[in-house]
Amino acid sequence: MFLHNNVLSQKATFHLGEATTNLNATFEQLSSGKRINSAGDDAAGLLISQRLSSQSFGLFQAADNANSGIALTQTVDASLDEVSQHLLRVRQLSIKSQNGIFSDSDVSAIDKEIASALGEVERIAQNTTFAGENLLDGTYRRDFGISANGERHIRVDLMLEGEGLNLKSLGLDNLSMSAEHSGSNIINSDDVTMAAAFNVGEVLLTADDASGERSLSVSSDSGQTFIEKAVELVGSKGVNASLISTTVNNVLGLGSTTANILTGDVSLSQNNTALRIATPSSTLQISANLNSKVGLYDADEQENSQVNTDTLNKVDKALETVSDLRADVGALNNRFSSALKVLSNTNLNIQRSHSHIVDTDFATSTAMATRFDILHKANLAVLSQANKSPNQVLYLLG
Repeated sequence: MFLHNNVLSQKATFHLGEATTNLNATFEQLSSGKRINSAGDDAAGLLISQRLSSQSFGLFQAADNANSGIALTQTVDASLDEVSQHLLRVRQLSIKSQNGIFSDSDVSAIDKEIASALGEVERIAQNTTFAGENLLDGTYRRDFGISANGERHIRVDLMLEGEGLNLKSLGLDNLSMSAEHSGSNIINSDDVTMAAAFNVGEVLLTADDASGERSLSVSSDSGQTFIEKAVELVGSKGVNASLISTTVNNVLGLGSTTANILTGDVSLSQNNTALRIATPSSTLQISANLNSKVGLYDADEQENSQVNTDTLNKVDKALETVSDLRADVGALNNRFSSALKVLSNTNLNIQRSHSHIVDTDFATSTAMATRFDILHKANLAVLSQANKSPNQVLYLLG
């Protein structure tokens, strides 16, 4: 027996310290939920877990990028759907305008609604934004990263015909609902020799009717005019006709028996519409007390039905253009959705691996905590007994 070195106490102290350390580490794992709380817990496991954490965070952000791309394409698709609805309405109104029961005011109201629908198409294109960026003005081109390391991207390019979505790119900037006719002069004059004064009477100029505003002008060209009442539209409302009055004494000299009857231009317009006159020329025959009738143009004209057909063709082409753009946007949406699924599955597997390395197994840790707690208490009891062993020397000394 030795008094200076209590070997039993030293051994008990050593084991008690070890049990205390293990018990504290187990309590830390249980309280933090992590098996690795410092590099000393598992150096290799810590290195691997850091790599997995870095990749997982990258996948999280890539998934967020994909979600942003999905939201953007859904925004564009919703706007394009509204554009399609307005174009379908324009098409419906174009067909509706061919209904023969409609008056000029009815057709004008339809034209206004068509203009309103086309204006709404422009408004949608100018106001479709996402995160403060205009999507349909032809300037949006962005890359969305869809990988943890940034090497893969999905490009979103919303250019249309080299520009943004507007009436010009859709071919609707010059949309017309009215008939168009090209026109030319058919009335020319010849010299007429008069033996005596006479009354020509009225020359009736006729033109086939079409809806809208009509105008007619008759002018002379360096010749003398015998016409007192040049323009009169029969059977029309709201006619604005100009009267050309010429005094005979101003164009005939005393004793003169010849003068040009009429040389000049005749034009007839119909709401921004020029009439096409098929007959190249016509001679106006004048005789005493004669009433003459002259037709302005033959039946070589373009009907409103043809204009409406052209309008429908333009609207159909615009609808096809919008549908093609929607198809492209839908394909982008599917790419983003597919990328999101891959990113989510990959991240799930990485997190599972990371959890196996880092997270606490509570069943194992609880069992270990119980074991170390028992050892700790046992070592305390042993240490207490070991510290009492030197007292036995007193019995030997008697």
